[in-house]
Amino acid sequence: QQKVQITQAFINEPDILILDEPFSGLDPVNSKIFQDALLGYIREDRIIIFSSHQMSYVEEFCEDIAIVNKGEIILSGNLKDIKKKFGENRLVLSACNYSLEKLKEVCENNFSELVDVNEVKKEFIVLELKKDISKKQLLLALINSGVDIEKFGEYEPTLTDIFVLKAGDNNE
Repeated sequence: QQKVQITQAFINEPDILILDEPFSGLDPVNSKIFQDALLGYIREDRIIIFSSHQMSYVEEFCEDIAIVNKGEIILSGNLKDIKKKFGENRLVLSACNYSLEKLKEVCENNFSELVDVNEVKKEFIVLELKKDISKKQLLLALINSGVDIEKFGEYEPTLTDIFVLKAGDNNE
């Protein structure tokens, strides 16, 4: 039924396509076919408006977003700008010679004047630079302390991270 509805939406080749949860109920193969069709539509400078709880699709297709919580827009704008703002002064770090939990402990104990540890992700920890501290200062301190850096760079939050931060239960 979902495939039939999607096909109907494309039949007349409208300039604006409005979709509500377009990927729900699609298996991975049909989801990929639909993604390719949407990307083609976008390349033709047509407008697609869609609502979704699947943030990876929003990140894939959208330049501008609006996050709605309880009927109110709580965040809107250009997706790249929003991600940049929420990632500001944050870095990712992983090391070859420390597990993530141990690296978190090392940063909290040895570099607390430079950074705060925000969270431990699957493949890295997220650090937030303290005021007036540069990436270079932190990098030199890490190297000089013997941390064998595997990954070091700017943190780009996912849209899911941002959504949870803005619309999560603790924001009521």
